Parts: sequence; C-alpha cells; structure tokens
Amino acid sequence: MDTVGVKLKRIRLELGLTQGEMGDRLGVSNAQISRYENDNVVPDILTIQRYMKISGLDANYFLGKGKYQKEYEHVIVNNEMIEIYQSYCELSKDVQVAIKAILNAEYTLPVSYEKKQEVNLLHED
Repeated sequence: MDTVGVKLKRIRLELGLTQGEMGDRLGVSNAQISRYENDNVVPDILTIQRYMKISGLDANYFLGKGKYQKEYEHVIVNNEMIEIYQSYCELSKDVQVAIKAILNAEYTLPVSYEKKQEVNLLHED
C-alpha cells in the first residue's frame, strides 16, 4: 500500500505541477510539499481537504481505504488522448504554460455571431 507521501506526489505529478506550484495552490512552501511527499510530515486535515479539492479524489483515497479513482474517472481514455498527452509532456514548460492558458481561457462569442448561428440553424434543411 502506498504511503500518504507517495499518494500526494502522484497527485502533483498527474497535475503537472512542481512542488512550488502545488505549494502555491495549497498555501504552503515547496519545502513543506517535499516534507509531505517524503513522509517526513503528515498534512493536517485542512491541507488534505485542499488536496481533495484540487485532485477530485475523496478522503477514502487518502485514508488508504479507497482506490485511486476520481469523480470523473468514468471518462474513457483512448489511444489518441494518450498520444496527445505524451506529446504535451514532451513540450517545454513555457509551451505547456501557454497551452494551459489557452485551454483555461473563457471565450465568449460576440452576440452578432451567436444570432447569426441561430439564424443559420433555423434555415437549415
């Protein structure tokens, strides 16, 4: 069975974060993340709750009673998705950051475009 530290490191790596970036999200230092991941310190309950929120994992996973299964694990991963992810991992950190920014950006279509699309849908045969 994996230790809490191993589980926390797995979460961080899956999210593609450095210890510093994970620390920023959790409100602790990168040195503290290192202590957690090396099983030198056990995170307090508030930190575990933050890990749960960031990762989508439930408390059972951290308590050793559950599998590494996320709320959205029912999503089917196909070979194409795996290849895209592997290609992404091979990119430089700068390019990864740019891609994340694009994917996380909230786009809103101009009203005129939306109305034009509605009209086109109404007139399609």
